[in-house]
Amino acid sequence: MRKPMYDDKVIKLLNKGSLKGAAISKQLGIRQGTLYKVLDRLMANGAVVKNGYEFSVTGIPAAVDQTEAFDPKPVSKAIARPPIKSFLEKEIELVTDELNEALSKVYVLKAVKARLMMALENARQGRS
Repeated sequence: MRKPMYDDKVIKLLNKGSLKGAAISKQLGIRQGTLYKVLDRLMANGAVVKNGYEFSVTGIPAAVDQTEAFDPKPVSKAIARPPIKSFLEKEIELVTDELNEALSKVYVLKAVKARLMMALENARQGRS
Protein backbone atom coordinates (compact mmCIF):
# COMPACT_ATOMS: atom_id res chain seq x y z
CA MET A 1 0.00 0.00 0.00
CA ARG A 2 1.40 3.38 -0.93
CA LYS A 3 1.73 6.07 1.71
CA PRO A 4 -0.68 9.00 1.39
CA MET A 5 1.02 11.93 -0.25
CA TYR A 6 0.35 14.84 2.13
CA ASP A 7 0.51 13.16 5.54
CA ASP A 8 4.20 13.85 6.14
CA LYS A 9 3.91 17.44 4.90
CA VAL A 10 0.99 18.17 7.24
CA ILE A 11 2.77 16.56 10.22
CA LYS A 12 5.96 18.49 9.45
CA LEU A 13 4.03 21.76 9.29
CA LEU A 14 2.08 21.06 12.49
CA ASN A 15 5.31 20.21 14.32
CA LYS A 16 5.99 23.97 14.19
CA GLY A 17 2.75 24.69 16.05
CA SER A 18 -1.04 24.50 15.95
CA LEU A 19 -2.77 25.86 12.86
CA LYS A 20 -6.26 26.27 11.48
CA GLY A 21 -7.22 24.18 8.47
CA ALA A 22 -7.30 27.18 6.12
CA ALA A 23 -3.75 28.17 7.12
CA ILE A 24 -2.46 24.64 6.55
CA SER A 25 -4.18 24.48 3.17
CA LYS A 26 -2.73 27.84 2.13
CA GLN A 27 0.81 27.06 3.28
CA LEU A 28 0.88 23.67 1.56
CA GLY A 29 -0.95 24.87 -1.53
CA ILE A 30 -3.59 22.14 -1.44
CA ARG A 31 -7.38 22.29 -1.58
CA GLN A 32 -9.19 22.40 1.73
CA GLY A 33 -11.26 19.34 0.81
CA THR A 34 -8.09 17.35 0.23
CA LEU A 35 -6.57 18.69 3.44
CA TYR A 36 -9.57 17.71 5.57
CA LYS A 37 -9.41 14.15 4.21
CA VAL A 38 -5.74 14.05 5.24
CA LEU A 39 -6.54 15.55 8.67
CA ASP A 40 -9.40 13.07 9.23
CA ARG A 41 -7.05 10.19 8.44
CA LEU A 42 -4.32 11.60 10.72
CA MET A 43 -6.82 12.12 13.56
CA ALA A 44 -8.11 8.56 13.12
CA ASN A 45 -4.51 7.33 13.38
CA GLY A 46 -3.95 9.39 16.53
CA ALA A 47 -1.21 11.55 14.97
CA VAL A 48 -3.21 14.80 15.00
CA VAL A 49 -5.74 16.24 17.42
CA LYS A 50 -8.27 19.01 16.84
CA ASN A 51 -8.82 21.64 19.51
CA GLY A 52 -11.55 24.06 18.46
CA TYR A 53 -10.61 25.18 14.96
CA GLU A 54 -6.90 24.37 15.30
CA PHE A 55 -5.05 21.18 14.60
CA SER A 56 -1.86 20.07 16.33
CA VAL A 57 0.45 17.07 16.38
CA THR A 58 -0.05 14.69 19.27
CA GLY A 59 3.46 13.33 19.26
CA ILE A 60 2.10 9.80 19.01
CA PRO A 61 3.46 8.09 15.91
CA ALA A 62 0.76 7.49 13.28
CA ALA A 63 2.36 4.23 12.23
CA VAL A 64 5.29 2.22 13.45
CA ASP A 65 7.62 0.54 10.99
CA GLN A 66 7.70 -3.13 11.98
CA THR A 67 11.43 -3.31 11.23
CA GLU A 68 12.28 -0.75 13.92
CA ALA A 69 12.18 -1.29 17.65
CA PHE A 70 9.38 0.69 19.26
CA ASP A 71 10.22 2.73 22.33
CA PRO A 72 7.05 3.52 24.32
CA LYS A 73 8.65 6.39 26.28
CA PRO A 74 7.97 9.09 23.62
CA VAL A 75 4.35 7.96 23.43
CA SER A 76 3.85 8.16 27.20
CA LYS A 77 5.50 11.61 27.21
CA ALA A 78 3.25 12.70 24.35
CA ILE A 79 0.14 11.52 26.19
CA ALA A 80 1.23 13.47 29.26
CA ARG A 81 1.36 16.68 27.17
CA PRO A 82 -1.52 19.02 28.10
CA PRO A 83 -3.52 18.84 24.81
CA ILE A 84 -3.61 15.04 24.85
CA LYS A 85 -4.16 14.76 28.57
CA SER A 86 -7.02 17.27 28.52
CA PHE A 87 -8.53 15.56 25.47
CA LEU A 88 -8.42 12.18 27.21
CA GLU A 89 -9.80 13.66 30.42
CA LYS A 90 -12.71 15.20 28.48
CA GLU A 91 -13.43 11.89 26.75
CA ILE A 92 -13.35 10.02 30.07
CA GLU A 93 -15.69 12.60 31.59
CA LEU A 94 -18.13 12.29 28.66
CA VAL A 95 -18.15 8.50 28.84
CA THR A 96 -18.62 8.61 32.62
CA ASP A 97 -21.58 10.98 32.24
CA GLU A 98 -23.15 8.73 29.60
CA LEU A 99 -22.68 5.66 31.80
CA ASN A 100 -24.20 7.43 34.82
CA GLU A 101 -27.19 8.50 32.72
CA ALA A 102 -27.67 4.96 31.42
CA LEU A 103 -27.37 3.57 34.96
CA SER A 104 -30.05 5.94 36.27
CA LYS A 105 -32.36 4.79 33.46
CA VAL A 106 -31.71 1.17 34.46
CA TYR A 107 -32.72 1.95 38.05
CA VAL A 108 -35.93 3.63 36.84
CA LEU A 109 -36.74 0.65 34.63
CA LYS A 110 -36.13 -1.75 37.52
CA ALA A 111 -38.50 0.27 39.72
CA VAL A 112 -41.16 0.28 36.99
CA LYS A 113 -40.73 -3.46 36.52
CA ALA A 114 -41.14 -4.07 40.28
CA ARG A 115 -44.33 -1.97 40.35
CA LEU A 116 -45.74 -3.82 37.34
CA MET A 117 -44.91 -7.19 38.87
CA MET A 118 -46.61 -6.13 42.10
CA ALA A 119 -49.70 -4.95 40.16
CA LEU A 120 -49.78 -8.24 38.24
CA GLU A 121 -49.54 -10.26 41.46
CA ASN A 122 -52.33 -8.17 43.04
CA ALA A 123 -54.49 -8.72 39.92
CA ARG A 124 -53.90 -12.47 40.11
CA GLN A 125 -55.02 -12.49 43.75
CA GLY A 126 -58.11 -10.42 42.95
CA ARG A 127 -56.92 -7.25 44.68
CA SER A 128 -56.91 -3.88 42.99
